[in-house]
Amino acid sequence: MQNKAALVAAVLVLSLAAGYGVSKATGYWKTKGSKNPIKIQKGEFAGENDPGDIRGSYSFNDIDAAFGVPPEMMAAAFGLKGDNPGELQAKSLESAWGELEGGVEIGTDAVRLFTALWTGIPYNMEETTVLPEAAVEILETYRKIDAQKAAQLRISAVKLPNAAAGEEPSETSEDHDTPDRMVRGLTTFGDLKGWGVTEEMWLEEFGKPMGSRAAGIKDWADETGIPMSEIKSAAQEMVDSGV
Repeated sequence: MQNKAALVAAVLVLSLAAGYGVSKATGYWKTKGSKNPIKIQKGEFAGENDPGDIRGSYSFNDIDAAFGVPPEMMAAAFGLKGDNPGELQAKSLESAWGELEGGVEIGTDAVRLFTALWTGIPYNMEETTVLPEAAVEILETYRKIDAQKAAQLRISAVKLPNAAAGEEPSETSEDHDTPDRMVRGLTTFGDLKGWGVTEEMWLEEFGKPMGSRAAGIKDWADETGIPMSEIKSAAQEMVDSGV
């Protein structure tokens, strides 16, 4: 009886060891509290971290470490504000936005989708997942997606309030307080000048003068016929060059 019990115990130990070895080899062994996503095993992206493994407990710093998405960019994409965006967690979106009108959701799966689009790694999102309009603009501005993909995403994208805290945008200032220095359709020429873009830089790039400080670049695009995607990309490069 003792021999039989010892044999069973030995088999269990060997089975656990074998299972651990296989799991480690295939990337599926996860220790409790681990913030290291599993690796993709097959195909073009084999060996890359899998965005689909991002969990709600992942902070934006964790995601940056694993996928190279700056925390400030992630926070801006999802309308979250805070002194330390890197400490925000993916599940923060559940409490900030969660389920919206029409049964769509902006939660942890939206973070997975945004990360996948940022890195170019394929990901099958959940049926109810959508992105904020700001997230689509960021992805297009930084050339992580092309115009066709951006148009596809905008079909379901939702417009969020100015901030998760419910702050209303100010209408009294020509130069909006946009700490992320992200060029968007509502960005004004006052914003651009405040970020270091000069009349000379603009004229050299587009062959046309800038609009008034209160004018938005989207209106300027409509007036001049220059594609908005081209304006945003070039304007963002000008802004970034002065950082």
